[in-house]
Amino acid sequence: MGRAARYRHGLRVVLADVDTENLHLLGREIADQGGEQNVLVVPTDVSSLEQVQRLKDKAYEAFGEVRTFFRVLLF
Repeated sequence: MGRAARYRHGLRVVLADVDTENLHLLGREIADQGGEQNVLVVPTDVSSLEQVQRLKDKAYEAFGEVRTFFRVLLF
């Protein structure tokens, strides 16, 4: 989803994952295509309610609203 989003001009993306190395690489890749202001990287373990709440707070703080939410789980 994140890689596809980089081609949509003006789309703001919040990325969250426990794999911080790949998370930051993807964030940099998207930022290089769409600008720093359009991507937020938040290392998050979605099994932790506190971390998910922190993710939500950071997304609203950065962008003011969330219109669409995607969850992709890969094993």
